[in-house]
Amino acid sequence: MSASTSLSTNKTRPPTSRRIEVTTYLFLKTVATLPANTRNRLVYSTKTPLEITISGAVSNVLHECEHHLGDAKEILGLLGASRR
Repeated sequence: MSASTSLSTNKTRPPTSRRIEVTTYLFLKTVATLPANTRNRLVYSTKTPLEITISGAVSNVLHECEHHLGDAKEILGLLGASRR
């Protein structure tokens, strides 16, 4: 994969796959710093003010990442099939 260029800054950016890898690494490092017995609570959404634990929020974020990654793979597969 080649790097892409941002039109607004004319700087070369790493490919999307590399940005996903870096973001995943940073996410996992952040989660690893949480105490094992994380009981701190937060309000997850201002639209539906549900108070949940930080570990519950992390679990939901992971689920959403997996869900959207699956969507992206499906779309890429469809794009690849249409170019054959």
